[in-house]
Amino acid sequence: MLSDILENLQKYRYKKYETVDKIVKIIFIGAGTLIVTAVSIIQAHQSQGSSFIPMIGVFSAILVFCGFAYTIFLEQSVNDAIEEARKYQKKSTESLTRINELKNSLEIYASTTKALQNLYVVANSQSTLIVGLLGQSQVEVGELLQNMLTSLRRQIVLSARFENEDIWTICIYRAEWIEESKNHILLPVAHLRAIHCELAHARKWPAGVGVSGTAFSKMDEVIAPDLQDPNIGNVFDLSNQNGSLQRKRDRTTHRSLFAVPVTLADEDTPWGVVIASVNVSNHFGNEDRFGSEPEEAIRALAALIEQAVTINRFNMEMASVSGTLDTSKKVTGESSDEAGEKR
Repeated sequence: MLSDILENLQKYRYKKYETVDKIVKIIFIGAGTLIVTAVSIIQAHQSQGSSFIPMIGVFSAILVFCGFAYTIFLEQSVNDAIEEARKYQKKSTESLTRINELKNSLEIYASTTKALQNLYVVANSQSTLIVGLLGQSQVEVGELLQNMLTSLRRQIVLSARFENEDIWTICIYRAEWIEESKNHILLPVAHLRAIHCELAHARKWPAGVGVSGTAFSKMDEVIAPDLQDPNIGNVFDLSNQNGSLQRKRDRTTHRSLFAVPVTLADEDTPWGVVIASVNVSNHFGNEDRFGSEPEEAIRALAALIEQAVTINRFNMEMASVSGTLDTSKKVTGESSDEAGEKR
């Protein structure tokens, strides 16, 4: 809009200058040439052919006037050519801008398509997960979830739209009730990270503290688009935790976060929470993002965790029942043997 106004102003100034230039040339060159021609004709008429000099002057004046007329015509042609060239240059610039926009759009489409493809893989891994878990009665839930994350690492990273240079973290927490504090605490059981860190070094979050603890307490998703945004206030301030949870790099490495509670069927309290963080502001909660949202990948992962934990519990219960039956049969068999001996 502003560029069009400036361009129109420039054209107006150019046209005004061009008009003034023509008027000056007509007055000083054209009129001057006509005066010289008239004077030469008068002199030639007065000399009555006694001299060729006035005739030469008349002829020279006519040549000057013709040259002047040609210059005016040629200048107009050049100006028209410059104006046409300016128009084509503008069209060329607009076309180049459009080409760059289309190129960027194609890159966005390609990125979105890749994210959707990998999101589909993550979301549709339930059948494979169920088949793989059936019969695994002796696998601890943390080991089970870590194996699941590791096998789906590439698909999760791409569907969450993390870039190679990003510092990101995905962590699964299991809730445990602490009688002393009369509160739940979230214990890390599995994780994926751009920069490797031992799971034992991961923090434990009390319910209601931080993004993870808030999602657990609210039993709902929590998005923190940018922890450095002044408008976020002290909602996730950890300074009142005696420094046990706050780390200096939090607001840079964990700048944008998204947490989803994992709730099992027929349970009022969430089993735990899965959270993703990245050092890029507004990675999560970006309403202007085109295509698939990275939050969908974490939601799909939460659904997978729910399935895995449910099946793992079922396997444990079946193993427990099976062990009880085996023990009962063994005791019954021994009793029968003893009764036979007595007989």
